[in-house]
Amino acid sequence: MYLQHPIDKDTQCLSYSRYSTEEQRAQSIDDQHQFNIGFLEEQGIDASLVERIEDEGISGENRSRPGINRVLAGIAACLWQLIIVEDSSRLFRGVSPCVDLVGRAVDAGIRVICIGDHVDTANDDWQGRLEDAQRHHGHDNYKTRYRIKRAMDGLWRTGAAIGLLNPGYNRYQRNPEIPKSPKFDRVDEQWVTVVKRAYEMVATKHSTRDVAKYLTQEKLPKTGNSLRSEWTPKNVISLIRNPIYRGEERYRDTVAKKIHSTGKTKCIKNPNPDKIEWRPMPHLRMVEDLLWNQANQVLDEMSNAKPGSGRESLLYGIPRDSRGPLSTIFECGRSIFLDQNLQSVDRDLCKGNDSAKEGLIKMVIRYDSLFSLRTSANSVLSCDASTGLTRWLLKPASLVCSRSLSWPQPVRAKMLMFWPQGWVRI
Repeated sequence: MYLQHPIDKDTQCLSYSRYSTEEQRAQSIDDQHQFNIGFLEEQGIDASLVERIEDEGISGENRSRPGINRVLAGIAACLWQLIIVEDSSRLFRGVSPCVDLVGRAVDAGIRVICIGDHVDTANDDWQGRLEDAQRHHGHDNYKTRYRIKRAMDGLWRTGAAIGLLNPGYNRYQRNPEIPKSPKFDRVDEQWVTVVKRAYEMVATKHSTRDVAKYLTQEKLPKTGNSLRSEWTPKNVISLIRNPIYRGEERYRDTVAKKIHSTGKTKCIKNPNPDKIEWRPMPHLRMVEDLLWNQANQVLDEMSNAKPGSGRESLLYGIPRDSRGPLSTIFECGRSIFLDQNLQSVDRDLCKGNDSAKEGLIKMVIRYDSLFSLRTSANSVLSCDASTGLTRWLLKPASLVCSRSLSWPQPVRAKMLMFWPQGWVRI
């Protein structure tokens, strides 16, 4: 890259490098730094003046990374006079965040050079070049994802292993003389009895916590991405739900969804069930169909007895720090305490206070049975279940707070506060 504007020899420089995932070489970090420093040395810069910051094994689409956050903080503090990278995709993979970072540097009087993209903020055309380079890198990323998907589909068709190794199995290469040949899974016989026992415990209605303790004691290995060796109830549910243990394997039951505000991705259930693929894997069977179905039926009964998850949960949208107590509904500051299933309340609201507090009830309740609120003044407010969502707003007259609040079973409610702007959920 030819520089139209030379760099002063005493310039304080930052070399930033990044590589995406653990599949790529960690040595890439040093290679990038050496490339950047070599370029600077050609311009007569002393290597001792070059600071190094890197992000290892993190996608450039992720907007918040330890290294890049340090770079942003350093820009705000004007710690350097020049930032140099191998190319702009090392900073970010996305036009908006990359232009934002470089723009902040320019505003702070810091020069940015992206060697591979021929971007130098000392030139007037730096923004157009940077945007073109980012679109090019984004197109390359799209092609890379397509090639990965094509490779995964090929492995699936041949019966090769895909994804993380499930507990109770081991993975091997049929052709070890070929370094990158496909790998296959097989049953690890030492764990068959342990896995079967886990299914039997769930089928006989042992708690998932007890099963987790058993698997931890037996030291059954978890999946490779687990941070802890101890089993949890959630891990047990994942094991029991997995059809691989009855000799069937599913593919693409979850898909990655990008969160554009952060650049991160999260796994969600495949919104198109028709695209979920199945293949018979009889050699991987550990439990019979009857036992598998019995254990999963017990889990179904347990899940039906609890509030739903996600948007189906009664706690959806309610901040965690307001759940205990769930919400305050009295102006006097007294709170309503709910049990775990949001089904019953029978607690003293003004315990320890001899004088009754006056307050104005401000709440909205979504309910699925006849609901009745009774105050200590014996005034009763009731609503018809057919209306679905009912707004309760008493006139600004004094109302004696109830010493206890109760409602019939089963009642499921969501508490909302009334502000001058309208009804809002808290």
